[in-house]
Amino acid sequence: MLDKELDQLVDYLKEMIADGVQLVHGGHLIDWHDTNIPEILAEIDRKKQEAANFSVEVSDALVNRVSGEKAYVFYEYPNGNVAMSLSTESFIYPKDKILYHYRRELPGD
Repeated sequence: MLDKELDQLVDYLKEMIADGVQLVHGGHLIDWHDTNIPEILAEIDRKKQEAANFSVEVSDALVNRVSGEKAYVFYEYPNGNVAMSLSTESFIYPKDKILYHYRRELPGD
């Protein structure tokens, strides 16, 4: 899956920075910290940590990050999926991918 390759790319970039690999553009040396790359790598690490600490429980209310539609978790399968219900239909979703599309409902949502 693509996640594995992206994780590998992040690791390679971190190794390159740690090893002192230099960037050259148009014959000019560029320091890694003069780019957005270290900040992007830090943000990726933060989001991975957030995902590792995230848990979904039965009765959780989630909000789709794009559409804003609310969904409610009503069953957890042993294989790592959860059954979720919208106001009109129910569906099954892999727990390890849920943060890509949903966030926990906040008070006042």
